[in-house]
Amino acid sequence: MSKLFGEDGKKGAEVANTLNVFAFAGRDATKDLLFESRLLKCASRGSPSLVMYTWDRPVLVLGRLQGLDEIDERLCAERGVPIVRRQTGGTAVLQNADLNIGLALPVSHPWAATIHGFYDNFLGAVQDAMVRLGVPLSRPPDPLRGRYRRSPICFLDQAVESLLFEGKKTLGCAQARKRGAALVHGTLLRGFDPILHAAIFKVTPERVENAVTGIPHVASLPVLMAALASSFAGALSEEEVVTEPAPVRRPTSAAPCAASARR
Repeated sequence: MSKLFGEDGKKGAEVANTLNVFAFAGRDATKDLLFESRLLKCASRGSPSLVMYTWDRPVLVLGRLQGLDEIDERLCAERGVPIVRRQTGGTAVLQNADLNIGLALPVSHPWAATIHGFYDNFLGAVQDAMVRLGVPLSRPPDPLRGRYRRSPICFLDQAVESLLFEGKKTLGCAQARKRGAALVHGTLLRGFDPILHAAIFKVTPERVENAVTGIPHVASLPVLMAALASSFAGALSEEEVVTEPAPVRRPTSAAPCAASARR
């Protein structure tokens, strides 16, 4: 038995075998990251949740403990690129209409029993959704493991928690664990801008283009969100339950999840 929570985090009706699905578009980046962090509290009470959100302008997202030494803060200010920080580890992601995917589970759930096991199950669900949309993603053939010197750019490291499209990284993940809950935060690139990436991280465009790519736009954002929600619910053997999202500037982006849950 899992408990359904509203966006305010308060306990609602008890529902068996449910995955709470939230989808947002065009909101404030800080607000979305804070909302995602609150799902850990819900998960610690036994309620699994999936949140998907995207922003309509570039945003630089830092890892929880990452410094700014290798970031061009002045350029970010000039270009109007806000710098925010997520609660999970890892390194920076420059987002540009990309899709964030957060899955929060109680640590008692089999998926969350180990750090690497949680990554493996999370990536598998994303891969299944993308195959249905005609976009096969692969795991790195020789991933980085254990202790290694991380690039300040998340997508330049092909670590075990990565997915590739045509040999280049297109999804990266990080994880947080606290108070009986675990969260995997992943970013799936859709609006990849190698020139802006290179400028903000002070590297050559060629270095970025050789290692990173976005997925092809074979599906609209609503269809993509619906496919992911269905894949995660199926893999978790849970019924999708869409919790009413907060108002967004483009509320139709949340509609497909609702439609998928009602089928």
